[in-house]
Amino acid sequence: MKKVDRFSERTLAASLREREGYASRLLEIDTRTKKIIESLQARGFKSPYLRNYVVARINPVRFHKSKKGDTKPPMPLAQALTRMAAAAKNFKVDSVSSADLAWVAVGAGAQE
Repeated sequence: MKKVDRFSERTLAASLREREGYASRLLEIDTRTKKIIESLQARGFKSPYLRNYVVARINPVRFHKSKKGDTKPPMPLAQALTRMAAAAKNFKVDSVSSADLAWVAVGAGAQE
């Protein structure tokens, strides 16, 4: 979210209403993500990185590299949430393999 979220120039009341809408959409995405994780666990995946894996796969800007000094977001927050919700809805639990999760664990270990 930090790649697409920016400080609002609108009034506080308008910004709060807008943010409440974004928050409700994020909660829906989080609920769908939890269901995906439960499905993966039902298939036998037992990794502490399941959530990281799912969130990385539904992230609409995961491959976007911002240029130095560029403050413009790659896409508006509303568009990012729409794309995340669609990606979560279309997530193919059957296509996940143990090797995919192993790569997530390796990446997380390198960052720690």
